[in-house]
Amino acid sequence: MCSNNDSGTFGAVFIVFGLIGAGVAGNLMERTRAYRTILKVGVGLCVCTTVLLVAMLFRNNFWPLLITFGLLGLSFLPLLPVMLENCAECTYPIPEDLSMGIMFVGQSVDAVDGGGV
Repeated sequence: MCSNNDSGTFGAVFIVFGLIGAGVAGNLMERTRAYRTILKVGVGLCVCTTVLLVAMLFRNNFWPLLITFGLLGLSFLPLLPVMLENCAECTYPIPEDLSMGIMFVGQSVDAVDGGGV
């Protein structure tokens, strides 16, 4: 059974590997300009690592869970800069700051509304 210290360790590993992944994804996007391809690969990795996490959830499984959380951070956190860059590319004639602001405000309005029809 995992303790509070274990969950803190999982969170720290998630964040550290996520920052490494975001740096790698940012440099890769800058060099290749393959935004949509990187986004598709990132979403695929997120699905795979989520399935792996579900498969690893059983008692006394600290080290495999720690590795899984590292992989989760490596695949989930880089999606934020990839999504932001994709948004900027899709709305090109519009200034970047305006399109990002509209995207974040739109997300907040949907969260307040509850997402219902």
